[in-house]
Amino acid sequence: MGNKPIFLALLLLTILIRFIAAQEKGEDKTYSYVVLENGGAKILQRLFWTAEPYVRQYEIIIEQKNAGESYTEMLREFTKETFIDVSLGPGNYRYTLQVYDLLNRPQGTAEWEYFEIMLALKPGIQDFSPAAFYLDEDTSWNIIITGLNLVQGAEVLLRQTDRHKDIVPQTTVIDSAGRTVRIGFAMSSLVTGNFTLAIKNPGGLDTEAGNFRVAFRKPVDFNVSAGYGPVIPLYGNFFSFFEQDVFPLGAHTRLSLVPFKRVWGYLGVELDPFWNYMEAKNPSEGYSVSSQVTGVDVKLLYQKWLPNRTMAFNLRLGTGVTSISDFHFSYSGGNSQSFTGIYFSAGAEASFQWLIRKPFFVEAGLGFNHIFAINDQIQPGFIRPLISAGWQF
Repeated sequence: MGNKPIFLALLLLTILIRFIAAQEKGEDKTYSYVVLENGGAKILQRLFWTAEPYVRQYEIIIEQKNAGESYTEMLREFTKETFIDVSLGPGNYRYTLQVYDLLNRPQGTAEWEYFEIMLALKPGIQDFSPAAFYLDEDTSWNIIITGLNLVQGAEVLLRQTDRHKDIVPQTTVIDSAGRTVRIGFAMSSLVTGNFTLAIKNPGGLDTEAGNFRVAFRKPVDFNVSAGYGPVIPLYGNFFSFFEQDVFPLGAHTRLSLVPFKRVWGYLGVELDPFWNYMEAKNPSEGYSVSSQVTGVDVKLLYQKWLPNRTMAFNLRLGTGVTSISDFHFSYSGGNSQSFTGIYFSAGAEASFQWLIRKPFFVEAGLGFNHIFAINDQIQPGFIRPLISAGWQF
């Protein structure tokens, strides 16, 4: 007898009952949950209804649904309160109310209201896989959880341990045996941090377990590449001397550092030295003209990696210093005096990058540069088709 209170306390902690009452009002439904009490060895559900004016008492009738469509009466009781405590087992039920006026005369019976009582099982987590999502490597965002009492309709999510942020899965699939759950996430919903797996069954009992991590495998990327980049003039007095549509000799290198990584994209800085040689011959006029264009650009880099984690779109925007050097005319009798000038420049670029075999990648794109040559009435501007190969550290 002395262990009976302990037994009852454990019973309430491990086997609760949830009550759902659903009342149709057009397309709306209202739900009420029981007040659970320890009535001796029973667990009680408290059923509420709205008070009516000038009422002496209510007669409540509760019926349980059988295997077919029929019902069996389980309780018929009078009360002056607007609630009643009952002890019912799991199943589907309905109830109705007979209202009695102050003279104790019946004044009509309400329509049947339907509700369900279910055993509320405490879920348990035994194992899960994988143990982490790596946003710079993984292409699948699914977690498989094995455990006990994983009930259909359970809420499963990732709960952040330090900021109490929940990440709700896009899909939740629970097997009929209640032993396995597969949850899938949209990558856009993920944030870096440490998480636990949280499961809450329909009856209200829940559990948390595990140490799940969302992170980048490499906090910082460092890229080195070199490639080919010809010059295609767009406008400017400088290019008017050459009268040529494209200058094929050119090369460039890139050194980029990407320390800021997020789900929506990566941000970094880049150093971009380049060199181009320009030459045009004009036999009818008896001369040729040549020059070298070199420079160093410092750019902000934005990368957006595709879901396959091997391809990315890059956008660059920056400024730099451009030198027009050894600009001179060549005649049959000799060369003119050469000219060299150093100018500020600004530019932008868009490219596509492909990690063919990590860490080796290729990249192709198109860049634009404008040179602030203050002495030119029309300052020069040009584009550069770019192709390169590199290594990601």
